[in-house]
Amino acid sequence: MKILVFVLELFVIAAILVGCSRAERPALQPSTDTTLSDVVAQAHATHSVYFAISRNGQLVAHFGDSASNGIASMTKSMCGIGLEILRDSGKISSFDAPLRQFFPEWANDLRGSITIREVMDQTSGLDPHESEYLYGDLVKQALELKLVKKPGTTWAYNNVATNLLSGVIQKASGKTPKVLLQQNVFDPLGIRDFFWAIDKDGNSPCAAGLLMGGPDLLKIGQALIGERAPPRSLNVAHLLASIRDEHVPGRPDYGLLWWKGHATQFVMLDDATIEAWSRGGVSQEIVHRLLSLKGKRFDHGYVAAVEKRLGTKGADAFWDYLDKQDLPFGSIVGRGPVVWIGALGAGGQYLLIFPRQRAVVIRQSDPSSISDFFPELPRLAQTYLVQ
Repeated sequence: MKILVFVLELFVIAAILVGCSRAERPALQPSTDTTLSDVVAQAHATHSVYFAISRNGQLVAHFGDSASNGIASMTKSMCGIGLEILRDSGKISSFDAPLRQFFPEWANDLRGSITIREVMDQTSGLDPHESEYLYGDLVKQALELKLVKKPGTTWAYNNVATNLLSGVIQKASGKTPKVLLQQNVFDPLGIRDFFWAIDKDGNSPCAAGLLMGGPDLLKIGQALIGERAPPRSLNVAHLLASIRDEHVPGRPDYGLLWWKGHATQFVMLDDATIEAWSRGGVSQEIVHRLLSLKGKRFDHGYVAAVEKRLGTKGADAFWDYLDKQDLPFGSIVGRGPVVWIGALGAGGQYLLIFPRQRAVVIRQSDPSSISDFFPELPRLAQTYLVQ
């Protein structure tokens, strides 16, 4: 049954995470009056099967089933922890090491110059459109991907390519990601009830495949912010600083297999955006109505300003059109400091840590349902926790 869940999960995640590479819709800045009750009520309303908020090591909100659930792409972040352990121990010299060091079949191949970091940052340049997971050897499947972009230049979410990291971990440590994480993270934290799917050749994939309960995810989150003794083999400060400072072309909210949220973002309607709209078929009437916004720097009012000029229904149709055509909503011209770091998975699986607030937020949904993502959770949690 667990293998069946894994197979279904992989199909679901392939369908859902395609949207991650689309244009980023400007979010309204959180209001400053969100309460704990507001966050919990929304967690209930979106049919969360497990939800918890911990502050200073103490639960301030908690409900749901503690049974293991598929955590989808949160598996990537767990592999990110494993790779950090190997880097700290010297078994991986650097995340900038080229993959030809681990895969001799790429020794004389341009793909061999792709680095561990570029795979972790989703900038490998490998074809991101391959979504078939029913392959005997997931690492071998990833090795067959074609190079379609110059590595390190373009962000494109790539589940198949991420499984190269399973091979890197195994070749660097002699252990699968499952065994490495079990020995160095899960066992030290008292995490016993988990399941990591394996392919027909014994690889435990890094793209997805880990099942774990909410309380155990909470243990990991608390260890990362110092509210629980971290595993001795993991340099937590180095891990978090590396994620926070990682610069990924086109995705300031991603790095080293983790997502991150900023205190604020600054959006501007500039010439490049207007030119992209015109090329993409946005009507000149709409462009003309929005020209008064050109050159203004918005930290929270951009969406409202567009709605004022197009009307609520008109603005909704406009955002939807830009999203479907993969057109920019505006240019991000600045962001505030990183306030949270998170492992996210399809269907609305969340592990969010707020280091300065010493807080952890965990949310799990039914892995068989893709209707209740709860995309507002990072924004609501940030509003409640970062006052």
